[in-house]
Amino acid sequence: MRSGLVCLGGMCSNLQVQSSLMNGETFYFWLLLLLLLLLRSGRLPVVDMWKCMQQCRDTPQAAIRRRLVIFIFASLVGFSIMPAMVSGATSDAALFADAWETLLADARAQDRQCGGESYAASPPLTWNDRLGAAAQTHSEDMAQSGRMSHEGSRGETLADRLDAVGFKPRAWAENVAAGQPDAATVVAAWLDSPGHCANIMSAAYTEFGAGVHRDASGRRYWTLVLASPRD
Repeated sequence: MRSGLVCLGGMCSNLQVQSSLMNGETFYFWLLLLLLLLLRSGRLPVVDMWKCMQQCRDTPQAAIRRRLVIFIFASLVGFSIMPAMVSGATSDAALFADAWETLLADARAQDRQCGGESYAASPPLTWNDRLGAAAQTHSEDMAQSGRMSHEGSRGETLADRLDAVGFKPRAWAENVAAGQPDAATVVAAWLDSPGHCANIMSAAYTEFGAGVHRDASGRRYWTLVLASPRD
C-alpha cells in the first residue's frame, strides 16, 4: 500500500531546533580523576571502607559506607558504557540517513518516465534532520493508529508536521507506504507509482527525511518527506 501528496507554498514558523547529548566520555574522565585524587589524598579509604563493610555489618557506619561504595562503582560502570550507547544510537541514525541518500541518489541519477511524465536526472537530495523527525513522527503515528494516511490521527497535515519541527518550506511532498520489508523495496514500489515517482524525481526538492515504524504485528509504516527550504 502506498500514497503520495504534493504541496507548494504555505506559511510555517522558522523555529530552529537543536539537540545535544551529554558528553559521557568527558564526565567519566573527570569522575575517574576525582576518585584517583581522593584515593591518593587518603580521603576516600576504599580498603578501610571494605574492611568495615565486612567486619561492621550491623552498624550505621557500615551501612553508609556500603551505599557509598555501591554508588561509586555504579557511577563508574554507568558512565563507562554511556559513550558507547550514545555512539551506537548516533551511528545507527547516520547509517539510516546514508542508506536513504544512496537509494534516492541512485533513483534520481537517470532520466525516468513517471506515468505520462518524463523527468530528467536530478541532483542528489540531502538528508535534513528536521524532515527526518517529521517523517518518523508520522510513521509512528500511522503504526500506532494502524492506518496509512497523509492525515495524522489528530487531523494533522504534512504542513502541520513541518511547522512542528520548525522547517519553513518553499515546496514539499510526502510519500507514505505500509508493509514493505525494507527501504529498497519501498523506494522501488514508489518508483512504479506515477505520483510517488514524480515526487522522488522532481528537481523542486533538494532535501528529504525518512522514517519507519513497526506496529504490534511487525508491519512497517514508511514515510518520505521531500522539501526545499524557503529562501
